[in-house]
Amino acid sequence: LLCLFASVPAALVVRFFSGPTLKHLYSIAAGGTICWVAYGGLHASLNFWGLTLASYAIMLALPRKWSGYGVLLGSFTYLTYCNMSSPGTEAVDFTYTLRALVLKMASCSMDYQDGALPHDKAQHRMYANRLQHLPSLLEFVSFVFFPG
Repeated sequence: LLCLFASVPAALVVRFFSGPTLKHLYSIAAGGTICWVAYGGLHASLNFWGLTLASYAIMLALPRKWSGYGVLLGSFTYLTYCNMSSPGTEAVDFTYTLRALVLKMASCSMDYQDGALPHDKAQHRMYANRLQHLPSLLEFVSFVFFPG
């Protein structure tokens, strides 16, 4: 809770950053710090970072028309594994936050997949939210870890 309140004054400073790279780095630093402090360090953070990087690798490796499905399958399979492998063994259950991160990763990958559809085959919502190009790793991680 303290990290969340501390991010408010820091966000006021971020408004004066001149480029998107600094804003992306702030999002990663703020979200990563909140995860680290809230869940007690390394174990949960490795799960968050590992799944995020694996999802981006899936988006890179699979053909665009299958990347969204690959991220959905991979991330939900891993989330299920985390829920079943250690129920109640952590002081604070990190899988609740992992669920939110999975939804963010899945939405980004599906929007990237929708970007390959021709305009006449895409529904209005799909067309409005599509990603024309694969986001950079910095943009993707910043989107996933943004604490908001």
